[in-house]
Amino acid sequence: MDRAIPQKWYIKHKKWIFLTSSFVLTMPIILLSFMQTHQKKVTDSIIETATVKLKNYSDSIELIGRVEPRNSYTVIAPISGKVATIFVENGEMVEIGTKLLKLDSDDVKARISKKSISIQEQDATVRSVLQSIDSEKFKFKKNVLNLKGEILTLDDDIKNKRILSLEGFISKSSVVELQNRRDRKAELLELEIESYESLKVHTSKKLVSSKAKLTQLKKDLSLLNDKLTSAEVTSKFSGQLVHFNPTLGDQIGENSIIGQIQSFDGFQVSANVDQYYLRHFEFGQKAKATINGKEGIFTLSRLNPTVVDGHFVATWEASDDTKHNVTGGQNVSIKHNHGLSRQRMVIPIGDYMNTRKGSFVYIIDEENQAVAIRRDVVFGNQSNGFVEVLSGLSLDDEVIISDYSTLGSKSKIRIKNFK
Repeated sequence: MDRAIPQKWYIKHKKWIFLTSSFVLTMPIILLSFMQTHQKKVTDSIIETATVKLKNYSDSIELIGRVEPRNSYTVIAPISGKVATIFVENGEMVEIGTKLLKLDSDDVKARISKKSISIQEQDATVRSVLQSIDSEKFKFKKNVLNLKGEILTLDDDIKNKRILSLEGFISKSSVVELQNRRDRKAELLELEIESYESLKVHTSKKLVSSKAKLTQLKKDLSLLNDKLTSAEVTSKFSGQLVHFNPTLGDQIGENSIIGQIQSFDGFQVSANVDQYYLRHFEFGQKAKATINGKEGIFTLSRLNPTVVDGHFVATWEASDDTKHNVTGGQNVSIKHNHGLSRQRMVIPIGDYMNTRKGSFVYIIDEENQAVAIRRDVVFGNQSNGFVEVLSGLSLDDEVIISDYSTLGSKSKIRIKNFK
């Protein structure tokens, strides 16, 4: 066999032989690199873990609440001004109509003076518009009468000259000239009427607008006078006056809050409650609190379901036997019975929950503790430093609860240091 044949075949397939050899040599390197990236090695991080365990949730919860009056009235300054007289002191009991303070308002007086001047000016404007209407009406009637008189005179002249024209005493052109003059007068009469009607519409609108503005100015003045009268602030509610600390000479703005009147027909307690209990709180549930050395009964009367910083607001109303022992503003410990008693799997709340909103965790592999396995999880409510595990984990699983920012999100990772 000719040895040149294998040599020719090698030269012809040299490129493909080189590519195949390169692929065979580099493939193990690629696979090794993939495995290394698939299992991320953490060399410096200290891993903190916690075990999934059961936690008891009792049928009651203790909270710190604040006692508030069930009804209250906010005292508002009706005008701006300086405090001229103070009739009562903070903490006093007041009735409806009790004088609280009197304001001396130079500002309102100045506004009344300015408004009075505006009314005078607007009243003059209305009178001017009325005079203009009367003047235009008189002028219109005069012009109409004159034009009609001239037309009647021309009609008589035309009639007489037509007779003279027929008898040959004057030319027909004289009659035509008179007729033209008469037609021009008739056109002027029509224009006068149209012009007056247009002017009448305009002046009528102007009169209506001027009168409306005058009426509004008078209403404004009446309100200002009422405000000046109400500079003596009185109570609109019966109860205890609180947060009332004006000083003679103080400048108070209009609609400023100057105090509050608390009613004594009942009290309530409001408290921030962990969002975990929101679905278990129901109207009518009872709570107990010790106030001024006496145990009182409260009834859940209101819920604000809006969750802020992991809490919602609940409000309990004091019973008739309890409200007499309560003072507004107290902080009290209240024990609410929500009727729920059970066990739930939980793990401590930690930085790991910041990764993808806590959609997964890493648990330590039971067979190889140098490896952590990713688990997709669903968390429930949070309470007292723990988060409820709804799915994805089992009891006694050891979960990495430290920050995941250095761990990535691979299905498996290698770990080095335990805390």
